[in-house]
Amino acid sequence: MVVAPIWTICFSQSVEDSPQNSPALLLTQPQHVTGQVVGEDGNPAAKVRLYHINVRGDLVTGADGRFAFDTSAPTFVVQRPGFKSVFMRTSDASNLRILLRKIPRSARFPTCADANLSDREPGWRGVFQIPQTPDAKVSREVLDVDYFSRTIQVKSGSMSIQAVQGRGSMWGGGEPRDELVWRSIQYSEQTYDLGGRLLTDAKAWLPNGKCWRTVEVPSESVFYSDIDCSLAEPLDRLLDGLCVIPNASKHLFP
Repeated sequence: MVVAPIWTICFSQSVEDSPQNSPALLLTQPQHVTGQVVGEDGNPAAKVRLYHINVRGDLVTGADGRFAFDTSAPTFVVQRPGFKSVFMRTSDASNLRILLRKIPRSARFPTCADANLSDREPGWRGVFQIPQTPDAKVSREVLDVDYFSRTIQVKSGSMSIQAVQGRGSMWGGGEPRDELVWRSIQYSEQTYDLGGRLLTDAKAWLPNGKCWRTVEVPSESVFYSDIDCSLAEPLDRLLDGLCVIPNASKHLFP
């Protein structure tokens, strides 16, 4: 599996990957979407982000938790750091009442202990550290013009499957591409505040039985793609064990 093309297909934020170049996924007629977001206490949730909506600019809920927009996107996501995101189908999105639930564990993404840092791969200067496990084979970091990357291979039954870790000023925008979310039949996402930057952990199931998952911040990610969902469990364990170095936000690309 070649590292660079995987990234280009799955997580690049380039102009060529923009929603306008995925017309087959868009609805034939725009839908008017309305609703209200509330917290677990039943109170309106303000400044909650709605994204992957195929409209210009960012959209957040008002003080009353309400939102309204017109879109041809088939799905969208309701997101707030420290909460489980909500995946919605546009065809069902009229007068919605969306409940945001807090992430069961701490709202902070795990910070690496000293033991993790002492075992860092020589030369790797990213903020994400993978768990130390004898089952994972980590390649050396390589430079490809404007980003660094390496692969992490694990066994799933008799097969070898891999994740990719990469970083660089052009590596990605910190969240999954619209097209990947729109193609998904199931989508799970948690987001965290990393010193004012958004850290996203998203996984999706596709109609063809394949899965993808990414844990990322702007310009850095650990991800896998196009893996049979029945084989992905070892990679999920690997991504579940990720931690970030102390003061990670200070070490991100500008």
